[in-house]
Amino acid sequence: MKKEIKIRQYYRSDEGRTLDLILSNLPPGQAAAQRPARQKRWRWQYHDNPNYPDGEPVLWVAVMDEAVVGMACPLAVRLKTPRGIVMGSWCNDWIVSRQTRGTGLGRTLKEKWQHTFPVALGRGWSDRACEVSVTLGFETVTGFLTGWFVLSRAAFAKRLYGLREYRNLGRLLSLPPRLTLGGRKGLAGKASVTETLPAGAGDLWARVGEAYAFAVDRYPAHMKWRYESHPAFKYEFVSLEHGGGLAGLAVMRLSGDSIPVGVVAELIVDPDRPNLVKSLFVAAVEHLKSKGACAVRADIPPRLTASVLSAPYACLKGDLKMLVWTDDADLAGMGINEARNWYLTCGDSDADF
Repeated sequence: MKKEIKIRQYYRSDEGRTLDLILSNLPPGQAAAQRPARQKRWRWQYHDNPNYPDGEPVLWVAVMDEAVVGMACPLAVRLKTPRGIVMGSWCNDWIVSRQTRGTGLGRTLKEKWQHTFPVALGRGWSDRACEVSVTLGFETVTGFLTGWFVLSRAAFAKRLYGLREYRNLGRLLSLPPRLTLGGRKGLAGKASVTETLPAGAGDLWARVGEAYAFAVDRYPAHMKWRYESHPAFKYEFVSLEHGGGLAGLAVMRLSGDSIPVGVVAELIVDPDRPNLVKSLFVAAVEHLKSKGACAVRADIPPRLTASVLSAPYACLKGDLKMLVWTDDADLAGMGINEARNWYLTCGDSDADF
């Protein structure tokens, strides 16, 4: 007799069973070792997320015989749009158990996630992921730069070889050596580094947000949750002052492995001072370089691309694909599927490497 699978919203009491599913593909000993860290991350992503309405996570789980056999977890964000703040989400922890694969459960769960809020967002990590999403009504938005900015050709080559990223390794080795040299030591200009969100960040974002039709709202509570409270990553803030006030803010972190790389997760610059984009980016990259990064990854909004590419670093460039779905005809008509209307960075995804 076929067992019934019930799809419903997540309760906080489901936490243990959702972790069982997330860790189910690991050997028992490895799953037990990783469980505490995964639990911290789960609670940070969903229970502590300030963006859910009424403070309660809105997630979907599939239950069979009291076990969670599938889930699709909308990571809630507040979207700044021409019509004001609208709820949206990124697809996170979309998983089905081995025994339910091929039954259509994964698609059903993704549709549940998709319709949770007026806007659903995704990153096109693979062509296959984009193809599946398009069948569900998502539009693929291209035109965003994603790139690795090279600081040490030899160290980055060693890292790529160890990760078997042979395509990027070939691209790196094809760059003229002089293009992989550059940069300078120390911070640029009047930049300073802190481990907490600097004063004035909210006012700076308010000015930047007004310059874009669409963006995840980077209001102070979101920024503190996203970066200061992260259970696994240690982020730092680079501030650039101009005229006595905060004019630029970058957020960055270093990987913790033996051949470290960095990521610039945010690059927020006063729209009235576009000449500061390059200086802020260089300040962030040079700080990461001083801590041992052999390369730095960044996703850059179209309006900032030319300034960032003028920085003194070779760049392995790629095209980032964004997936957008909305059931709101007004938002669709306001250019939500056009890259030039978006502020999108590595910080929009928790998987920022």
